[in-house]
Amino acid sequence: MRCGRQCAYHPPHTLTLGDREIERLAQRTPHASIVIIVPGDQEQARDVEHRHPQLTGRIMASTSAHQEVGLVVRAGLQQSGTFVVQQSTVNYVRAAHIPLGSFDAKETATAIDGH
Repeated sequence: MRCGRQCAYHPPHTLTLGDREIERLAQRTPHASIVIIVPGDQEQARDVEHRHPQLTGRIMASTSAHQEVGLVVRAGLQQSGTFVVQQSTVNYVRAAHIPLGSFDAKETATAIDGH
């Protein structure tokens, strides 16, 4: 879901379950770089950082990255995905139309650690 700086779903400075899971993943896998790529430009990246300040420094914007990896817009919803890339090889992908469905911390940690 895409919304402006403030909305009922994403009030500013709200720590979401996804944010907590991302931070836990970062703590469990300190050898991995965790980056969130949002569709759009730097303004969209700043909007996401405004809503999720604990993820500051992990958020980047791209106008083409989602499409380049096969994440498309369907029925007005931008697909989201989690990718584990190691030594230029994509080792894990989890994609969904609902952002919460595109991330599973345990699966991602297992993919990062190779277990």
